[in-house]
Amino acid sequence: MAAADAEPALGAVRLAVDESRQIWMRYYTASRDALTERIVDPIRLLVTDGHAYLEGYCHSADAVRHFRVDRIEEITVLDEPAQGQ
Repeated sequence: MAAADAEPALGAVRLAVDESRQIWMRYYTASRDALTERIVDPIRLLVTDGHAYLEGYCHSADAVRHFRVDRIEEITVLDEPAQGQ
């Protein structure tokens, strides 16, 4: 599966980081070639090697993870405040 354009999800990620609100997302995990649904508390947005990454606390993994923004298939900024990690 080819990586999608990051732009559609980027605005929602920025909003969630700025307002410290949880994100629900459907995310493509390339290493497993699978789509997963996750609830993430955003920490910050990073750019590395030309790719935007969301750093956040993933409730499914129970740990801080990095998510490539162009692999977010669907995203919703929730009303729930992000918990400080």
